[in-house]
Amino acid sequence: MEIATKTETGKRKAKHGPNVKIARICKNMTQDSLAFKMEMSQNKISVLELQDEIDDEALNKLAAALEVPVYSLRDFVPERRL
Repeated sequence: MEIATKTETGKRKAKHGPNVKIARICKNMTQDSLAFKMEMSQNKISVLELQDEIDDEALNKLAAALEVPVYSLRDFVPERRL
C-alpha cells in the first residue's frame, strides 16, 4: 500500500486521511472512540481516513482530538518500503 503520491517535482505528497489513521492507531484509539471525541459518527471517521485531502478546519479538530501537532497529519509522508 503506497501512502503518498508523487507531485510534478517527483516528491511524494502527504495523504491526510491515511495520516489520521496512522495517528489514531498509534494512540490506540478505535474509530468509535475518535468519533466520540469529535462528536461525529464512526462512519464519518472511516470516510475521512480514506481522503487524500482534508480541509484545514477539520484537520485542526482531528489533531486536537488525537493530541498530535496538525503538521503530523498534514505533512507526514511515510518512507516507502521495498
